Parts: sequence; C-alpha cells; structure tokens
Amino acid sequence: MFLYITSALLLLSVYSWSIENGSVPSAFQAFPLQTISIDRSKTLYVKTGMMQAFSSNVEMSTTMQFSMCAIARKYLGGEDLVVNSFTANSSKKQGWVSLEESFVGQTVQHVILPGEVLIMKKKALMAFDENVDLSVGLSGIHGYLSSIGFVIVQAKTRDQNPGRVFFASEKGVVKKLQISSEETGALVDNKQIIAYTGSLTPFTKAPGNFFSWGYGKEGFVTQFSGYGDLYVGTCVDFIEKESTK
Repeated sequence: MFLYITSALLLLSVYSWSIENGSVPSAFQAFPLQTISIDRSKTLYVKTGMMQAFSSNVEMSTTMQFSMCAIARKYLGGEDLVVNSFTANSSKKQGWVSLEESFVGQTVQHVILPGEVLIMKKKALMAFDENVDLSVGLSGIHGYLSSIGFVIVQAKTRDQNPGRVFFASEKGVVKKLQISSEETGALVDNKQIIAYTGSLTPFTKAPGNFFSWGYGKEGFVTQFSGYGDLYVGTCVDFIEKESTK
C-alpha cells in the first residue's frame, strides 16, 4: 500500500511540475475525442482511422472518391481519397459515432449556414455532414506566412440546410473568436490560425513597430476584418521549445 501511495504522489508531482514548466508528458496528454450524433437516415463522412466506436443502429461503409475535386484535395490539401461513411438507419431516432484523432489537440464543431464558406488549414478536417461539399483553394501571401498554409480546404453546404464540420488542432486547445466589427477587427499571431469563415477578410502585416517585429518575438500577424467566426489555437510547439531552454 505504501508503494502505491508513493508512486501516485510521484506521478502527481511530475505532472504538476510539467504544467508549471509548460510541458506535459505524453502519458498525460489528451487526444481529440468527439462523440457526434447522427439523425435518422442521415450520413456522416469521417476521415479514415478516426472511428473509436459507434451505436448499433449505425451502418458503416467505405468508399473511394475519384472526382477531380477529391484528387485535388488528396495531393494539394492532404485529404484521403478513401472516406468512411456512417449512416443511422430509420428504425430509431438517432445514432452516434465516437471519433479520436492521432495527435494531441482539441476537436471543435462549426455549423455552416447556407451560403457560408468555412476555410480550414489542411489536415485539420475530421468529419462532415452529407450535405457539405469540400474543395481546395489558395490563400495567397496571408496563408503562405501563417499556419493555415498556402493551400486551404474550403467547406460549404450544397443545399439550404445547415451542415456540420468537425476539425481539430494539431496541439493545444482551440478558441472561437467572433469578429463583429469592420472598424476594430482582430489581429492574430500567424502561428495560431486554424480556421475562419469566408466572410472575414485577412491581411498579413508586421505588428507594432520594427522592434515589435524583430525583437518582440511576435513575427507576422494577420488582421481579420468583417463579420464572422475565427478559430485560433495555442502554439504548443513554441511553449515546449521555450521550456527546454
């Protein structure tokens, strides 16, 4: 008994020390986990290798996409040609599927309204409803200088019904910022951009003066103006690098 108590106290002290120093051991790191509901007779498309469990009234199938858009998403956006689909049968009201990613981070959901476009960094996508269409695009100099990348994944609905999209950060947590004023907007560290709605206009610039950019360790920032949602994540790579000094 004394040995068990001593081991538990030792693990707790190591965990507390790691949090204080900005680094958490891999044994304690949490992976993105999301349980998604599926309405009766509806289908959810999921990237391969993410399924953890699903309800007994859900049928799973695997398909390969050969369209030009799917091939472009494969070689430009980093998405797979093979996708798993989960369909809830009509005998019960609702089903569910539980997903888990292979990297440390947080999973979030965004509901795309009709006429809206969601822009994501490639490889962030986890799952999407059957009425959501995906495509790839170029983000320009803003994406080239930021974490979202020069090639982006765009999602929109193909009908007049809202559609859900699930995506995750590679590391750390995700925070949703609602931009509602063109006059003020928001300036975001380029390393922390994960996704944003197409109603926002990004513009990359250097923050503050020359000393802020060169000696303030902030690098470039992106100014978002307009009205829409912006998703940012914590820069864990920088935290871990600083903690090792």
